[in-house]
Amino acid sequence: MARNAMIVSERQFNLLAAEYTLSPRQKELMRLLLSGVDSTEEIASRLGMSPGTVHIHFGRIYTKTHRGSRAQLMHLFASEAKSAATG
Repeated sequence: MARNAMIVSERQFNLLAAEYTLSPRQKELMRLLLSGVDSTEEIASRLGMSPGTVHIHFGRIYTKTHRGSRAQLMHLFASEAKSAATG
């Protein structure tokens, strides 16, 4: 169910979420994903929505971030956080 969680500070998360204009609900999905919850069913259950709605939200996040998978989203947020920490 949960993979290794990536550590992204709240400040960095909020900066990235603002940069990509994520909605409050999209931010909830991303927080779960970054905390290691990667199952559509688990995300749906935790947020009280259907698995189909989870897919719709991730599709919109993919469009906003120009990424095509959850793994790419995790990499994006981790890479950006690492760049900010070293820059």
